[in-house]
Amino acid sequence: MEVPGIMLRNGWNRAQLLALAARVLKFSLSGIVGFAVFEVILIVGLQFYGIAKILSIDIIAFILGTTASFLSNEAWTFRGTNREEGRTASARVLRLAYFQIVSLGGNTIVIACQIALLLYLGIPAYIGTAFGGALSLPLNYRLSTILVWRDVRRTIMSPTK
Repeated sequence: MEVPGIMLRNGWNRAQLLALAARVLKFSLSGIVGFAVFEVILIVGLQFYGIAKILSIDIIAFILGTTASFLSNEAWTFRGTNREEGRTASARVLRLAYFQIVSLGGNTIVIACQIALLLYLGIPAYIGTAFGGALSLPLNYRLSTILVWRDVRRTIMSPTK
């Protein structure tokens, strides 16, 4: 429990740490929703089109899986964090675009792990996807709170003075 001790010494209080932990857990569970969509598309796509089309299947799975994750995060993880002007349809579309861009970094890690583990170690693609997803979680969460759901940074993530 050293990290929370450091955070408490740097001005965080226990309520903020609990709120942050809850939000990261929700973000992770929303990521699992996107992961499930990604995996279904991957498995079905590989069954119909074969390994030769894995990159094309991955791109389609990325777009749809990331959209599912965004919708889950928007409705659950970050509900109530956007100001009134952030609740318009155009603001949501803009957040979706930012989330897709932010997720490119994480999904690059996911797809690289997936293909490397498949080609070099013969590990099934869905296991490589899960491994890459776990590796990319901290990057995706941090960038999402900075670029997509900005109000979170001002409320829960900001230490007290």
